[in-house]
Order: sequence, then structure tokens, then C-alpha cells
Amino acid sequence: MLSPITEDDVAALQALYEATPGYFQRVEGHPPGPGAAHLKLTTLPPDTSADAKYGFGWLGDDDNLLAFADVIRGYPSTEMAYIGLLMVRGARQHEGLGSRFHAALLDEVNHWAEVDRIQLDIVQTNRDAAEPFWAAMGYEPTGVIKPYTSGRVSTTCALWERPVHPAEPSRNSRITG
Repeated sequence: MLSPITEDDVAALQALYEATPGYFQRVEGHPPGPGAAHLKLTTLPPDTSADAKYGFGWLGDDDNLLAFADVIRGYPSTEMAYIGLLMVRGARQHEGLGSRFHAALLDEVNHWAEVDRIQLDIVQTNRDAAEPFWAAMGYEPTGVIKPYTSGRVSTTCALWERPVHPAEPSRNSRITG
């Protein structure tokens, strides 16, 4: 079940970051710094208000944060939501937790009536790890490529998106095989 993650949870998020150093190596060129979690919980895109930013977590039986997502509602436009980060604890990756967490996240976004599409960027240096997951979740590249610089990494990122509500098959279509 999704839980809201706020600045009160910065220590739990920092622990998740430190348990998942491979991501930071790929996208920043170094392990997460001591203030990385606080920055994620407080940094906003330009012209975005703090009430549009949502942190969602998934807690394990031991109350450790197993997964985290940073989502901006109404960004970059009213009908969009933007995933700034979706991370699963390193030791728990490849267990299906990311897929279940993403499904719960989409259930939450489904309650945002104005949002019909969800976007994210895939950093080129994280492409091999990220693209298979996001493609399996129904995201597709838009063709938009932007410059990306963070820490020691200077590369590009590709914008991907998907509908929040996938199109239902037409009643007139027939599956043949």
C-alpha cells in the first residue's frame, strides 16, 4: 500500500538511497550525498507549487522504505503528471516489487481527474537498467531528447510517456490467432 512520504521521512528516504547506490553512480557519477533525500523531497520544477509535489513510498514489514516515487501533479501541463523518480531498494529489485508499486501509483494518479498522461525522463547512462522496466509498464519514447547534467554525469535524457488510463480494446475488434 502506498504511504505519503514527506520531509518527516527524510531519514528513511536517505536510507533507501544509500541502499541503492548503483542508480546514483549511473545518473550522478557518485554515491548519494548526505542531503540527497532532502533535495528530492523539496526541489520543484520551475513554476510549480509545493502542493503539486507528491512523495509516495512502500514500506516493508520491518517499516523500511522499500520503494519511493516522486510525482508532480499537473506538470508540465495540467493534464500531465511527471515521475521525477521511481526507485526500489537495491536488494529488492527484480522481485516484481517495482511493477506492483507502479500499479499502486497509477491507481493513485487515476483519482486526479484532470490527469490523463504520465511522463518521465530516462537518463542515457541509466538506459540499460531503466528502459526495459518502463517499456514493460506501458511507457513509450516521445522522441524528445534533452541535455542532462548532474554531479559528474553530462549526457542526455529521453522523455517517455503513457496514458494514465490505457485504451480499452474496441468492442468491434476481434482477436484472431
